[in-house]
Amino acid sequence: MADYTHEDRMELLEEMIDGNHLANVLDALAEVCHAKSTHLEEAWQDHNAAKAWTSAAVKIERLSSRTEYPFMIQ
Repeated sequence: MADYTHEDRMELLEEMIDGNHLANVLDALAEVCHAKSTHLEEAWQDHNAAKAWTSAAVKIERLSSRTEYPFMIQ
């Protein structure tokens, strides 16, 4: 993604949200964070980094659970 401009990244995110609903995109992002945490813990025994990724995942999951408002459902 390093070759993408900020505007390109924003467009990609908007397309993902429009096509999949915000809560689903957030759920996928949380899942990626959990996977990164597991990898860091198992492959590198980096407990601090793993804990940070788990914390990010939990925060994203909380946010995701708050995005299921009727006006957001397509």
